[in-house]
Amino acid sequence: MKIVYVIPNLLKNQAQEVAKRVCKYLHDNEYIVLVDETLKPELESYLNGFVEFCGEEDGFTRCDFVIAIGGDGTLLHAAPAAAKHNKPILGINNGKLGFMTDIDASELDKLSAIKDGTYNIEERMLLDASVVDKGGNELVKETLLNDVVITKGAFSRIVDVKISVNSIPTMEFRGDGIIISTPTGSTGYSLSAGGPIIEPNAKCIAVTPICPHALSIKSFVLSSDRVVCIEPSTVKQDRYISIDGNDHIEIGVGDKVIVKRSGEVLRMIRVTDQGFYDRINGKLVKEVL
Repeated sequence: MKIVYVIPNLLKNQAQEVAKRVCKYLHDNEYIVLVDETLKPELESYLNGFVEFCGEEDGFTRCDFVIAIGGDGTLLHAAPAAAKHNKPILGINNGKLGFMTDIDASELDKLSAIKDGTYNIEERMLLDASVVDKGGNELVKETLLNDVVITKGAFSRIVDVKISVNSIPTMEFRGDGIIISTPTGSTGYSLSAGGPIIEPNAKCIAVTPICPHALSIKSFVLSSDRVVCIEPSTVKQDRYISIDGNDHIEIGVGDKVIVKRSGEVLRMIRVTDQGFYDRINGKLVKEVL
């Protein structure tokens, strides 16, 4: 793998300097380094001579693999496009937690595993989420790595949620909302809401209610071949959908949210021998300051 498309999150601390260190390391190790041309005004003075600026589609098409520099949010943002182009991705943490990333920005020497061919590939299941109106029109459709969240608005006291699985009514409750997550996303918002920890290479879908107003309503796990349909109440309520933490989109009366396994798979590069439970104990069990 000789061509790498680097995606830096410029909102992180010292982002330009970290991007320079990563790109210089790759350049010095004889990689062709591509960076999105929209970042040229902010990065050209840092990366001059180390990289080639190009369009995003060109970068994903030409590269052999992708490096996302930032935190988990940066990796989540890049994941759908990497999966669509069937390109493996490596996360380098320049954020606070970096649970899904493999190395920190201070561990660039570990990138030698890619050149040596001693890295591993983990396959991660993705979900497709869509919002369909009462006329059957698809208003939104996105592929995601972590979760879909349907929640109340800022000034709403509660939302009514009805869930069916493969068209079979499964759960109905009042509460703050619901989370539909992949195994990868099970250690995010779903876990904070009381959902289960699921090994990331598992093939299943977790459904986790958010603060339900009924003791009998619990999180449950579905086979990955199920199709989940969430129908908010037909009564006018402020409710929104957020996909992998992106901007909240309002759900109208009569709209349905359909979630199912994606046909695409994300391939994540691992250059360390740190396992899933090592990351659990190292980053989730201890207090994050």
